[in-house]
Amino acid sequence: MADNVAITAGSGTSVATDDVAGVHYQKVKLAIGAADTANLLAVGSGAIDTGTPRVTLATDSPGVTALGQTTKSASLPVTMASDQEPAHDAADSGNPIKVGYKAIAHGTNPTAVAADDRTNGYANRHGIPWVIGGHPNVITRSHLVAAADGAQTDAALLTVAGGAKIVVTALSITMAAANTVNVAFRIGFGAATIPASALAGTAAILMEGQFGPGGGQSKGNGSGILGVGADGEDLRLTCGAATGGNVYVTYSYYTIES
Repeated sequence: MADNVAITAGSGTSVATDDVAGVHYQKVKLAIGAADTANLLAVGSGAIDTGTPRVTLATDSPGVTALGQTTKSASLPVTMASDQEPAHDAADSGNPIKVGYKAIAHGTNPTAVAADDRTNGYANRHGIPWVIGGHPNVITRSHLVAAADGAQTDAALLTVAGGAKIVVTALSITMAAANTVNVAFRIGFGAATIPASALAGTAAILMEGQFGPGGGQSKGNGSGILGVGADGEDLRLTCGAATGGNVYVTYSYYTIES
């Protein structure tokens, strides 16, 4: 069968055209397919099927290089079809865009990059991300309250200016074995004073109690958040006199803008 056919206008036959300055340009529908088949191209940005061709732009195409792909503002914009990505909690299917990691074996030390450089995210060989909790600039401080210092009331352990907050990630208090009395204490946030304890519960108190010689308590390991002070609030200590010994307070923290 010959592929080409002659066109002879029949009586009453209409052909779709666009009149441009008195010249008629014929309107046509596009179709693709193998020999002896034709599939009309689908309309819209829906699912890719046999009627919608895939397009790959050559990286050396003048039309691509002229756009200046080295900057986002000059790059070719691409919109993903909304039905190409499974919804939240839907069964995973197809090939959605996902966040990937570089797999490294246990015991591997990744190669360091310069500050402000882009870096890989790493995971183990099962795809479980390697993650260190906390803040990149956690600071650990320790305070000693000697017997000669006497009792402390709302003493500022760590101060911060307005516009910033203290975030405590670990906290411990220890009584020296040489103490001859039990020492009551309270550690918390306050601009000038630590809030008082109450049966209903009080916010901003991180730790309180009373310990005898050699006693103590600790909370957190530096990778989580124990408490966050309000804007400009200091970390403060109230405790009795450490008669015959000392009180040791150690904590890890970082500051952050309010």
